[in-house]
Amino acid sequence: MKLYSLVWGQSSKSTQSKIETHLDFQQCKNEYDSLKLIKIIREFVFKSDDQQYNYKAEDQAKRNYYNLRQTSNMTCQEYFKKVRNVVEVIKSLGGSICDPMHFKEELPSLPNAVYTDQQIEEAKERILDKTVAYGIFVRADRDRYGNNNNN
Repeated sequence: MKLYSLVWGQSSKSTQSKIETHLDFQQCKNEYDSLKLIKIIREFVFKSDDQQYNYKAEDQAKRNYYNLRQTSNMTCQEYFKKVRNVVEVIKSLGGSICDPMHFKEELPSLPNAVYTDQQIEEAKERILDKTVAYGIFVRADRDRYGNNNNN
């Protein structure tokens, strides 16, 4: 409850007004759900009603993901947290770093390939996990782990 009150109290009146319009806000407020409040704020910060800005926000979030590097003073936990946060921002904008070119590898080979929604969602999750894992690996601190781009 203290964290919720702190976050809410630090928000401007205009931000509070926007947050109050979110579908999940009332439940969040009733339960003093700090994590949900932060997710709602993050959604409003990175999302706009204007479609043009949605594309811009998604593009910026993806650039943030691909440009993120582990620095020499960043612990592995800090690095993983930053990666996870950027991926969550991309998801909250309705985007994904899951590239459809990998579906062929992840979906079973079937004649007249018709896949269920569950098969497609599971394939997307595997692709996302592999993409993030690879990204973490190749953008890890080179001084600590060497050049990981050789293989």
